Amino acid sequence: GTWTPTFTFSSGSIGYGWNLGEYTKIGNQVSVTFAINVNSISSPSGAIILSGLPFAAGTGEQYVSSVTFGLVRSLTTDYKTLRGYVGSAQTIARLTINATNAGYSVLDASTLTASTFFYGSVVYRTS
Repeated sequence: GTWTPTFTFSSGSIGYGWNLGEYTKIGNQVSVTFAINVNSISSPSGAIILSGLPFAAGTGEQYVSSVTFGLVRSLTTDYKTLRGYVGSAQTIARLTINATNAGYSVLDASTLTASTFFYGSVVYRTS
């Protein structure tokens, strides 16, 4: 099927050149891909949330899943450890920057530009 991935955050706005997503669900396993092109920005800020996943993840820590990025381009800052995760019972993914020897920080929407690209995927399970 198809789904429409969007970024949400606390303030400001962005426009999309395109925001495309596809998914396959077999039993309780959901595989999604997404491609997002930001083509305009108006003072975005706050934690970037990838919204609109087609099904809620299952409830419990065993359902937390990671986001994989194939390509990210044109952020205002160069991050070596860009990651993301789908939390328990969520239809969103939180985008983070982190090191394996410390906690994580959210990826802030102020790092988006009018030419940012994200290509990624998530495999997660429903209850």
